[in-house]
Amino acid sequence: MDSFNTGTLDTGLRIRVFEPRRDSARCQEIYTKVRASTFSWVNPKRFKPSDFGPDTLGESLLVADHSMNGVIGFVGIWMPENFIHHLYVLPEFHRVGIGRALLDSALRTISRPAKLKCQSANKNAREFYQHLGWREGEQGHDEIGRWIEFILY
Repeated sequence: MDSFNTGTLDTGLRIRVFEPRRDSARCQEIYTKVRASTFSWVNPKRFKPSDFGPDTLGESLLVADHSMNGVIGFVGIWMPENFIHHLYVLPEFHRVGIGRALLDSALRTISRPAKLKCQSANKNAREFYQHLGWREGEQGHDEIGRWIEFILY
């Protein structure tokens, strides 16, 4: 899997496999910025660029690479459990299909049922997954709040 053509988005967008030397710094920036802006109930100082490496260790990563803007989002997949662990897109690129393109590309690499967890307080993300046909499963709590498991059969 080298890249995917989204078909529905600007032809300048390509979903491709993460390349550590080329993409790490930008993905660290995205990971920090998006978590700080999305998880408004958590002190934003808690999120650091250095979190990216340990938090994605062992995952398969895909990036959304735009010809004019560079990497604007990424998805992390924990392959042994068909689990989408991370899906982050820069806020200025929300609601234009980038998250869906990343998610669709990730789903082509894993079996069903696919699973992910979403913070309960993240209303936009919950609605996004529900709109795409994901169904709620288990619920729990972690260090940043309550989460809901979503399952796609």
